[in-house]
Amino acid sequence: MKRRHLLHILPVLFILVFAMVATPAFARSSDDDDYDDDDEADIAVLYVPPVFKGEFEDKDISRINKYFFKSVKKREGYEVYTYKSLKKIIKSKKTIRRLKKCKTKKGCLVKASKKTDLRLVVSGIFHYTDDDEVNVKMVVLDLEEGEVINSFDKTFSSLKKARNKKRLRGLTKILLPEPSKLFDEDDDEDEDDEDDEDDEDDDEVDVGSGPKAKRSARKVKVKRPKRYRPQQVRNEIRETLRLVLMNRTDDAISGLEKVRKTMKCECNEDGHASDVLALLEEFRKSEKAINDGMKAKNSKTILSAADSIESVVASLTAELETLKLKGKMSSAIDLKNVRAKGYLYQGNGEEMQGNYAAAITSWKKALEYDASLAEASKKIKQTPTMAKRLIAQARTMMAYDTKGARKKLEMVLDLIPNENDNIHQQALDALDELEDYEE
Repeated sequence: MKRRHLLHILPVLFILVFAMVATPAFARSSDDDDYDDDDEADIAVLYVPPVFKGEFEDKDISRINKYFFKSVKKREGYEVYTYKSLKKIIKSKKTIRRLKKCKTKKGCLVKASKKTDLRLVVSGIFHYTDDDEVNVKMVVLDLEEGEVINSFDKTFSSLKKARNKKRLRGLTKILLPEPSKLFDEDDDEDEDDEDDEDDEDDDEVDVGSGPKAKRSARKVKVKRPKRYRPQQVRNEIRETLRLVLMNRTDDAISGLEKVRKTMKCECNEDGHASDVLALLEEFRKSEKAINDGMKAKNSKTILSAADSIESVVASLTAELETLKLKGKMSSAIDLKNVRAKGYLYQGNGEEMQGNYAAAITSWKKALEYDASLAEASKKIKQTPTMAKRLIAQARTMMAYDTKGARKKLEMVLDLIPNENDNIHQQALDALDELEDYEE
């Protein structure tokens, strides 16, 4: 009877034992599958803080770094690490130190990341342009391939727009799309060609709806502007001023423009180059104004430009002495002759307005700068004739315009101040006659 009961119980016991043994095995198999899926989904990314070039405030740097890191951190399918958190996947402190020293150097990062689980590096550069705009360049570096696989380069009109949280999040979506899209390679060559052509037409990235990032996406090499030593910039300024001593002002201006744009030391010499360039441009502008004024016989333009050139020459001469350059700064234009002509034209204009005394003064100044100026000499020699004409006009006007007559006679006295001169005496006699009319 007992044997019969055992035969019934044994199959049940066998089933229970098999279930107990098999169930953990299936559980472990299921867990392993889940682990493998997660491992494939998460790509290890090293976040390198952006480089800031220019006069950025600490609070702006901190804010941009914070927003950018958070945007990268939130991207699905990526496990983002900073230098501090690298110890979670890299046990070697020496390797972490090497990665930290690399900063944004591509070759160094690729070499230092070997034998690690890191796959990508994300970083960028923020810098001010010459127009006070903010240029943002960001890249994704594939450490296995050793090349930039995605990037964007965008210029914003202000820092406020560049550091906007939503805008940085949108740019990060373009920079780090889903892993399947970032590493997707289409088998259809025709489709790749068409996509490449479309990418070539798109010079700017639309933050809201940018193109899907692919390996064939635009690759931008971030060029670091070379920083020169102050003495190097100073030597270039010195060499351009040598051209000025040879009356090659245009060549000197071109040279200084090149220095200002391409040779930056971020020191006082940058401003020095701009100051000297401004002086040379003013010098060239004044010379052109003199030439135009001489053609138009415009005394005001001529004399003003001559004053400007003298001032610039004095400043440039001081620069030559400071830079220990031997030579004398001068203009190709004869300033004495220019001033003489300027005062001649000024006198002619005053004569036409009837200001004869002022005209005589201007002509005399013209002769001070150029004694051989025949036209000014001739005008001054005609003074007695002019005075006699004025006396005759005054006598005619006495009967109907006593004020006008008096004005002309007083003008004669200014023209001929010598009391012993016969014409001066004639003017005094005419004034006596005028008193009778005024009564």
